[in-house]
This record gives sequence, C-alpha cells and structure tokens, in this order.
Amino acid sequence: NFIAMFGITFANPAMLYGLWAALLPLVIHLLNRRRTGNVPFSNVALLQVLQRDRMRRVKLKQIVLFILRTLLLVLIVLAFSRPTLQGAQAGGGDVRTIAVLLLDRSLSMQYRTPEGTLFERAKARLQETLGLFDARDEVQLVVVDDRAEGVELGTLDRLKARVEVLRPGFRETHLETGLANALATLQASQMLNRELYVFSDLARNGWEGVSDSLDFRGISVFVVPERPLVQHNLGILNAGPVGQILTVGTQATLSVELANYGDTPKPGVAVQVFLDGRRIGQQVVTLPKKGSERLYVPFVPERGGTVPLRVEIGDDDLTADNVYASV
Repeated sequence: NFIAMFGITFANPAMLYGLWAALLPLVIHLLNRRRTGNVPFSNVALLQVLQRDRMRRVKLKQIVLFILRTLLLVLIVLAFSRPTLQGAQAGGGDVRTIAVLLLDRSLSMQYRTPEGTLFERAKARLQETLGLFDARDEVQLVVVDDRAEGVELGTLDRLKARVEVLRPGFRETHLETGLANALATLQASQMLNRELYVFSDLARNGWEGVSDSLDFRGISVFVVPERPLVQHNLGILNAGPVGQILTVGTQATLSVELANYGDTPKPGVAVQVFLDGRRIGQQVVTLPKKGSERLYVPFVPERGGTVPLRVEIGDDDLTADNVYASV
C-alpha cells in the first residue's frame, strides 16, 4: 500500500481505526451550515460590498480551522499507532523497541485519592503503556524506592499479571539508582528505539539527589506523574531522646519532629507519645504549610535497657507516616 512504499509500519496498527475521527470536523461543519435567504431591502450597495469582504475573511478562517482540527486528530491517532521504519536495522525487518518502565513504590505512593492510591493509579497507567508494545519489543519493568529491583522478564501478558500483584513499600524515594540502571540497560542495547518511562508521584526528596551527569541522549524519556490536586499530608520525621544519658528515675526529654507536606497550615494537630506502652505525653501543635515543627516531651525512665517508643498523630490521606515506632 501507499504507506509500505515508504517503509513505514505501525507497532500498534489497531489505533489507525481512529483516523475515522478525522471526519468529525467535516461532519460538524456540515451540520452547522446555515442556509441564507434573500430579504428585500432598500439600496444598500455599499453595505453589500462590505458584507462580501467580511464573509470572505470569515470563510477563510473557517477553512483554516477545519484543516488544523483535522490534522490534529490525524497526528494524535498516528502518534498512538507508533509508526516505525522498516529495514532500518542491519538484516532488515521492522525496527524493534527496547523500553524500561520505572515504577515508584516508595511510601509516598500510598497517598489516598478518590480514584485510589497513587500507586494504584500509577499501575493502571503502566498497564495502559504495556498495551503499546508487542511481542517483538523488549520490555523491562523495574520497581524503585531507595533501591531498584527488576521484575522477572517474560511475555507481555505475564508482565501485566505481575504488575497486578505489586504493592507499595515503606521505604524512602530515591530514584537515581533506578534511573542509572535503566540507562545502563538502554545504552547497552543495539536497538534504534530506546524508551524510558517513569511512573512516580515526583516527590521532591526523590529527585533532589539525582545527578546531573545522567546522560539521556538517544533515549526517549516519558514521565507519567501521579499527584493529588491538593495535598493534605502530615508526617512524623523522627523522634528520640535529646542528647543525654538516660538514667532510671532521672527526668529526660524526648524530641519529636513533625512535617506538613500540604499547601495549607494545619492547626490543632494532636500528638501522642508512648514509652514502653504507656502514654507519657500529649500535645497539640500548629504546623505551617510545607514546613516542620519540633516539640519536646519530658519523661522519667522507669527501667533500664531498650524501651519501645511510639509516636502517633491523626489519620490523613497518607497514614503510613502518621506513626513512628522504635525498639
């Protein structure tokens, strides 16, 4: 056919049926055409000349808009069809794609939204992305938090099944290791089409340490963010005794640091502190937006050895960081 003459093939040819959508601007144009009629009126020859000039400009604008809308729909459909060149590799054959998909499974991906957790939303987008590939492509999935772990390779159907059972973890976000591993895999490949997909909430602490030396040249990078429109999240950063030697029967002080990751201040945050299963303090604090606050709780150790400490605040959209426990 005409496309084959130019050595073009499509990795997702079923999407070409969407080209029928390019007829929509024509249909809308035809449905909105107005029939004009002649109305007898006095001699307004000058107005008729002005009206003809005005209508020519209006019609020209309509034609240009019609062409742009049609081209936009055609280009969108062709993009989703993933056109590639035939015979571009040595030995001929269709150009294959190697893709690495990075899925962020850090603690922050447990954030709850009306559409599910950010991790569940990211998995749904990832499954949609897997539908863009076929058996000729090489696809690798890597789950990342502060480390990178490759998921077992196999057929696309097997990979989709593995994605369904993945769960988020409780570790911090640090994507540099995953990005470095993905780049090493892609740069070692001889395939012409090399693609990197990142599914993440783009938490700032996960990107702050990413090195500028990572080289993405020759690789198509797609970032698929999953973020709440408005963030409401409080968390306990750390807790522990203020630098002193603890002695049974001698008063000491615990330090608790809280953070507000949200976009608005949070007044009236109740903080409960338990030591060895016994509540030793409760305070109410106000946290500034996107800021932190430290509070101090006096206590008297009742026994020596290791004593479990637990700090709790109320539930919000991310409950995983509302409890701090140490042994």
